[in-house]
Amino acid sequence: MLGRIPSLVRAVKRHYIPMPTAAGARNSALRREVLARPADLVVICALYHAQYARRSRARLWLDYMDVGSEVGAREAVQRHGIASLTAKLQSRQLKWSERRVSARAGLVTAAGWADHLCLRERGINAHWLPTPLPDNDFRIVRSSDPRTRTTAGFLASFDYWPNQDAYRILCEEWLPRLQRNGYEVVVAGRGSEALVTRPSGIQIMGTVDDVDEFYQRVAFTLAPIRKGGGMKVKVLESLARGIPVVGTAFSFEGFPDSMLKLVRVCAEDGSDLDSILIEPMPLVDPKSAELRNYRMSSARQRVLDLLDEIRA
Repeated sequence: MLGRIPSLVRAVKRHYIPMPTAAGARNSALRREVLARPADLVVICALYHAQYARRSRARLWLDYMDVGSEVGAREAVQRHGIASLTAKLQSRQLKWSERRVSARAGLVTAAGWADHLCLRERGINAHWLPTPLPDNDFRIVRSSDPRTRTTAGFLASFDYWPNQDAYRILCEEWLPRLQRNGYEVVVAGRGSEALVTRPSGIQIMGTVDDVDEFYQRVAFTLAPIRKGGGMKVKVLESLARGIPVVGTAFSFEGFPDSMLKLVRVCAEDGSDLDSILIEPMPLVDPKSAELRNYRMSSARQRVLDLLDEIRA
C-alpha cells in the first residue's frame, strides 16, 4: 500500500492541478550545474525551468513546446466542480508567468503554429520554430501487403495522459465507425502493451524499436486527440513517410493551414468518419514544399538566423 502512495498523490495532483509546477520541477543538482557552468545563452522549453535560468547571467531563450495556460484552460472546460475551478486558477497563474518570463527573454519561440499565434496576440514577439525530424525520415514507407489497405494505426507514448484520453476516444467513438467501413486498427508505442482496454478490432503492437515497422502496416494513421498542446509530432512523423492522417481539428492546430491539404479533419467523436472514409485519402509527398520547414536542415538554418537576430 505504501508503494502506491506516490502514484496516488500524482493522480490527485493531476486531477486538481493538471499542469506541471515549478515546485514539482525543483532539482538541487540541476541548480548547481547551472550555477557552475558559464554560458552566454540558456534555452528552456518549459516554463517551470525558468527558476534555473534566473540563476544564470546568460541571455534567455524561451522555446515553448506548448503554452501551458492554453492547455490548462482546455482542461478546465473538460473538468467539473472543484477540479474545473483549480484548473482555471492554474491557467490564469501560468498566463501571468508566461507574460513575465517572455518579457525578459532575449528570444521566444514556439513549436506549435497556433501557440505562436496565441503568444503574438498577447503581445509577445514569438517566432514559429517547429519540431523537426531528420532529413532521411522524409521518404515513402509503404508495404506491398494488401492487408494494409484496410488497416489504420495509432502510434503514441501512452505514458502521456492526453494520449491515454485519445485511446479511450478511439475505442469508444471511432472504432465502431472504422469497423463499419471495413477497417481494423493497429496501436503501437511506449506503454501500449499495458493498455487494459483491448476491444475486438484493435491489435496492440507494443513498443517498436523502429517506427517504420508500424508505418508499413497501415494505410493511414489516426489522431483522435483533444488534450495536450503544442505540435503533435506523431502527425509529422506519419506525413514524413507519405502516410496521410485522419484526426481532430485540435490535433492539427500545431500546423499552418497549408498542411491541411495533406490530412483529413474529423469531429472529436468521429461522427463524420463514415463520409471521410468513403473519399480517397490525400496523396502525401514527403518532398513537398509543405513539409520542407520540418526538415532538420531547415530547422538548423532557422536557428542560425534567430541566433543572428538576438546577437544583433
